[in-house]
Amino acid sequence: MSLLDVEPNQLFETHSVGDIEQIRIKIRHEIEKKKEELRVMVGERYRDLIDAADSITNMTVLSHGVIADVHEISLKCSNTRLSQMVLSSKPPITSVDTFAAQIKLLIDLNKQMWLCLDEDNVLLASIFYQYAFYIKTNVDIEVPHSKLLSVQWKTMVHFQNSIVKHCEKLLLNQNSSSTQTCECFLSLSLIENLNTQELLDHYIQLRSQAVKNSFKATEDSNIARENILNSYEILLNTLSCIHENFYSTTGLLWTHAKDMLQTPVLNLMKTDYSALRNAKHLPEVVHKYKTNEMTLKSINLETITSNILGWLTNMKQEVEVGVERSLKFVMSLKLVQDIHNSAHDIPHNLEQVVRNLSLPDSLNIWREMYMRLIVEKAKHLILIKWSHCFDSVHAEVLRSIKSCNSEKNKESELDLRWYTWKESNADLEVHEKKSSDSNPTSGLLLKSHGYTPRVVSLCNSIQSKISSLDKDLRVIDQLNENQVLTKHQTFCCEKSIAKLVEFLLEQITNDQVTQCTCVLLARVCSCLTQFCPALQHTLTTSQAESNNWNQVVALLLSCNHKAWDRYIALSKPHYFAMFTSLTTSGNMAYVLQTLARWETVTIEDASEANAAQESTIQVPTQPGLALQESLIRFTSSLCRLSPSPYLRENLTREILNFLLTKFTPLAENSLHSKQLVQRMNIQGLFDVKYLSNVLATNQTVSVAVKQKITDFEKAIDVFDLEIILPYLNENIDKCVGKTQCLLGVKSTHAHSSNSHVTVTSSANSCVVPISKDVPWFPTLLLSNASQTSTIAPLGNVPAKTSKTVSTAAVADVPSSLSASAKSTFFSVTEWFG
Repeated sequence: MSLLDVEPNQLFETHSVGDIEQIRIKIRHEIEKKKEELRVMVGERYRDLIDAADSITNMTVLSHGVIADVHEISLKCSNTRLSQMVLSSKPPITSVDTFAAQIKLLIDLNKQMWLCLDEDNVLLASIFYQYAFYIKTNVDIEVPHSKLLSVQWKTMVHFQNSIVKHCEKLLLNQNSSSTQTCECFLSLSLIENLNTQELLDHYIQLRSQAVKNSFKATEDSNIARENILNSYEILLNTLSCIHENFYSTTGLLWTHAKDMLQTPVLNLMKTDYSALRNAKHLPEVVHKYKTNEMTLKSINLETITSNILGWLTNMKQEVEVGVERSLKFVMSLKLVQDIHNSAHDIPHNLEQVVRNLSLPDSLNIWREMYMRLIVEKAKHLILIKWSHCFDSVHAEVLRSIKSCNSEKNKESELDLRWYTWKESNADLEVHEKKSSDSNPTSGLLLKSHGYTPRVVSLCNSIQSKISSLDKDLRVIDQLNENQVLTKHQTFCCEKSIAKLVEFLLEQITNDQVTQCTCVLLARVCSCLTQFCPALQHTLTTSQAESNNWNQVVALLLSCNHKAWDRYIALSKPHYFAMFTSLTTSGNMAYVLQTLARWETVTIEDASEANAAQESTIQVPTQPGLALQESLIRFTSSLCRLSPSPYLRENLTREILNFLLTKFTPLAENSLHSKQLVQRMNIQGLFDVKYLSNVLATNQTVSVAVKQKITDFEKAIDVFDLEIILPYLNENIDKCVGKTQCLLGVKSTHAHSSNSHVTVTSSANSCVVPISKDVPWFPTLLLSNASQTSTIAPLGNVPAKTSKTVSTAAVADVPSSLSASAKSTFFSVTEWFG
């Protein structure tokens, strides 16, 4: 029945359902047969057969006669051979034998394809599948409607999809070789009939999926590390495979499968089919079947380059998202460095690929896609480490504040005698600061600066933490290109110190703050700038910023000053109370107790020609006893505190201004004796000038001091003042010089340019040398001029000490104390620095 003769309406009218089903099956087989015939006709091997058929058509008459004669001759020859030969015992080849051999071959091909897929030999599996389809078609033509063939083919038809999926699986593998990739390409070309461009596009699509799949969801840092390295390896492997397979016509895609495609498929099978071939059970076309040689066209180099660059551009965003997601679980700088090192250990031929595929010379996948994210992660980890370290520092500061303010604590920050005069084995241990890793110096040097163990412990803690962070940075030195991480560490250090200072200021400005807290925090700020070499090293390592250290020092110094200012505000009432005895009183006993020893000076008048006339005056030699007592208490308190120069200067200024309010000239009618009023005013003038020299913190005398001196001078008789003023100034010079010697200041000269009196240190000063570059610490701060001095009774001052001075020498000699005389009175309050 021909397809053209089929009339559907007539069939349904004249045939049953079963007959129609059989007709459908026949039509289906005829369609398959026509397809196969069309495919065979197209082949080159059947062209001669087509030409022969055309010739036979033209020779119809002749051929019929020839065929009849040949049949007749054959019949006669056959009868003659049968009559003369013995019959063979071997049965002749029948169609059943041919059918059975081909079915057996299909069964063996089924096993062979499974073995090939298990061994990832997808190209051979594709060739076997095409061979099986050819056999199936051939058997279907010879034996139509074979149920055995249908059953067998159902077990093999799935291999087309299986081979394609297996190829895609291999192409998704991150480290698939170029040869294996080439076999996958050839297999896809055989199974799905893909051309070269389609193969390249499909491969790039699969590799994009492979990059996405490489970033597995995980919270394990080691798996996150593998995700990043796997994605990088996929990118490198993809470029290498494209280069090896598609670069010019010498690529693997055109050279790898030539031998395999030119060999008969039957010879590629591992099973021995010699018995079948010798018995000739298989048809000739099946026995010698070869896979058609593929004609893949090469791709233009510009097209390959364009596809690669476009793919890398699309992958950059995907990689950045995946790397950021993976790096969230990497919490170690060492692991970050390990990722960087491992990426450079992956073998690749990127330079050759870039050169051959005309890619940009500057192409560096790791630098362009990964390096920035790796460095940013390192910065983030550095910032976290600095934040955590200084959070612990904040907690240590709070513990130290609580400790120093504890009622049970006897190691006060306000009185350092428990620490300074306590001998320790570490006192004489001197360590040179050779590197940022060394701990602050211990022993007497710390005592000389007044840094208690509590302060040193905080400083050592910060030192060790910063040193540890600096070591962490050295671990990732390979990532520190152009000192990016060093600059970031410097920034983190500045930010952390700024937060620490902010935290300290919060403690200082707290309403519940104590004097002890202020002193502790002030010393911590000062100690960090002196005994934390790691901090200085961190801030001075960066070449870009040279003033980071200076900025931090200024910040810590500002915090130090604010702490001392807060201390001054809290402690002023305490220090002012030390000078309550200076309050003037009309009590005679108070006056007698207040006035210090005076000296009698004899003046010779040489202006007379005949005989010299002598006269005596009394001049005070030292400050008032009440003032001396108050100054002793004040300086002793400061010595126990060991203040900084900033506190000394500012607190001294406050005390000086307060003392000026205590010294007021007495009116004549304020006391019963005019002589007593005069004496007290002179003593007051002496005291004010003395204070202006020993308490002044700079060479400029304040306006309040000048005004107070003027007030006292106006209250004194002008004639008496003119005579006594030179001797008064000279005694002030002596007293200031003695005070300096008593305080341990190395000074053996008078502090007046017109004085020739040598000032020596009293034996009671008993200074102890602690350090070669800092002032000395005295055990005795103030004392009288001599141990035998007594208070002279009013109105009858004995001439125990006298001077002979010519009238010509009596002049108003201004006091010209040196700068050291003005500033060294309280230099000892620094103790050892």
